[in-house]
Amino acid sequence: MKKKDLNAWLADVDQSDPAFAKEQRQQFENLTKLPFAELTYERTVQSAPKLAAFLPSQLFARYHAAVKVVAVSVRHRIEGMDTRTVATPWLAVFGLDHGRWVIAGDGRGRTCPRARRGSRGTPRGRSPWSRTIG
Repeated sequence: MKKKDLNAWLADVDQSDPAFAKEQRQQFENLTKLPFAELTYERTVQSAPKLAAFLPSQLFARYHAAVKVVAVSVRHRIEGMDTRTVATPWLAVFGLDHGRWVIAGDGRGRTCPRARRGSRGTPRGRSPWSRTIG
């Protein structure tokens, strides 16, 4: 994100799903518009069986056993808005594509596991920057 390099951002995104690839492009464009003082992604330890419940069926059908859901804390602080770092949960789905793990989608479900104990989070792991920003 620091270099605002769209190609680097999309390099690990599964391009075989045009809708997901488009969402990722939109997310990148939105993120580059925000004045981040801090933006990091940290893997959050969660049990594999618990996370498997959030695996979308279409991604399981595409990747079969070569797919996994990973809990991630997106930690950010926006200049002029956040007085402290905020952690938002995200459930990243990785699929094995031609010997390489790629981001294939987002975990789905009623609630997303908390990003980190004591942090603020959002339901379902959808970030506010996933939508179009003026």
